[in-house]
Amino acid sequence: MTLNINIETKNVVKIFAIAVLFVTGMLALGRMYDALILVFTSFFFALALNPAVSFFSKYMPKKRRGPAVAIVVVIALALLSFLIFSIITPIAREASAFADTVPERIAEIRDGQTPVGGFIERYDLEDDISEAVSSTQVRLQSFATSAVSRVGQFGNSIITSLSGFVITILMLLNGPALLKSAADKIYRNKDLRARHERLLSKMYGIVTGYVNGQVVVALIAALASLGALFLLKTPYPLPLASIVFVFGLIPLIGNTLAAVLVVLFTLVLKDATSAVVLGVFFVLYQQIENATLQPMVQGKTTQLPTLVIFVSVILGVAAMGPIGGLFAIPAAGCAKILLVDYLNHRPDNHVHQSKNLAGKLTDQLKKAVS
Repeated sequence: MTLNINIETKNVVKIFAIAVLFVTGMLALGRMYDALILVFTSFFFALALNPAVSFFSKYMPKKRRGPAVAIVVVIALALLSFLIFSIITPIAREASAFADTVPERIAEIRDGQTPVGGFIERYDLEDDISEAVSSTQVRLQSFATSAVSRVGQFGNSIITSLSGFVITILMLLNGPALLKSAADKIYRNKDLRARHERLLSKMYGIVTGYVNGQVVVALIAALASLGALFLLKTPYPLPLASIVFVFGLIPLIGNTLAAVLVVLFTLVLKDATSAVVLGVFFVLYQQIENATLQPMVQGKTTQLPTLVIFVSVILGVAAMGPIGGLFAIPAAGCAKILLVDYLNHRPDNHVHQSKNLAGKLTDQLKKAVS
């Protein structure tokens, strides 16, 4: 039995061209990765701020978006300034005070005056701790020598942040008009356009509702943690509460990471009893949050199973870091909307076409074998 397969030259050329274009595209995406992340992040923030812009634009002459964008930007900058002066300044002051007390605390630990110090003295770990302190001092000196390059990196970060800020403003100003103009030129079928506009509206609701809700959830967690830290008289409560807020923006795993860090800091800065009490508080609070706040945010906006949410967060963090964890759940919710819409609108004869194609392939194989 002989089976001859004839492949035309033009098909080989097409396959080769597709492979070259695919590899070139992947290399280009790799080179543009940082820029794409910046644009995507700006787009995400523009979606989160757009409800406020739309609200203010209703009261502007001719419903112009320009003045509304200016009002929202001024309010955002005012809130940012408030956060800087009310949180960052105390954090810097308390961090400086902590740096001044480091030698005293190290001496207390070495003398066995704290639970950690007693543990070190009990298991004869003084030499190891001294070596670790010396190694840390050497690393700090090495870090100081590279301060000039760090300043350059900080300058690049400032430029990147300003670029993202400008992109966000431009998206808020020109985004709706640009989308409408593109839709007018692309669509000829009014029903198809209405269907796609409904899809975009649903995805827009998921993104804006999720982002704003997650910020509220993180803020509530930070305020609750701040109250617990004040009641326990834990040193440096504001920096520790800010850790809870920042990590709380990461869904599912963020609060756990924040709790571990804050409990460890409490163990080192105060005592084991306060650390245990704070650990119990975080466990109880997370149970309450998972039963009340999180279902309200994630259930009503994305309506995704817990397994899908967890896997999405893990993949997002692995791909883009902490900010990827923030984007993962709304992205999964949007993907679900697209998939459900495709399944609801797929042709009725899709299954029959697949069966006919399978039948034709089977007949061809039988003829080739015979």
